[in-house]
Amino acid sequence: MNQQTTNTLTLDVLKSSLAIEPLAVTLGNGIIDETDGYEEVGMRCHILSIDYEDSDYIHLKVSYAEFDEYNKAFETANYHDADGNACLYAREVGAYKTEDTLYVKIESLGSVITILELARYSLLQEFLADPAGATSYTDFLENKIFTLRAKLEGQ
Repeated sequence: MNQQTTNTLTLDVLKSSLAIEPLAVTLGNGIIDETDGYEEVGMRCHILSIDYEDSDYIHLKVSYAEFDEYNKAFETANYHDADGNACLYAREVGAYKTEDTLYVKIESLGSVITILELARYSLLQEFLADPAGATSYTDFLENKIFTLRAKLEGQ
């Protein structure tokens, strides 16, 4: 079993990190090859637990709940209507779940998930705690940028 992956994320690193708390991750390009569900590149989730029954696949129990607003920007209309047109979103057809299980080849783990940098995650936590009048996470981030830009220009 080859546990080394493209970004040096290994099963051992993942297990050690999860022993402390759920792990915030970003879904990478490999998610497209590994799943056929709701997940899209760039979405974020918490890995709640892992399980592996054989030497090839790992089962990642994930939660999208905390990143729900953030993930909306990555959703695509890839579910088909009655006429066969891919124009519906997972939420519209009842396929969206705040908790799910991803089945990923262990050798692909590094291309499927990247551990979220704490600095980026802290911005989301700040938004969730006090959105400061923002209507969305994007609006919140834009307000942060405008505030910082005004401070820099005022120096």
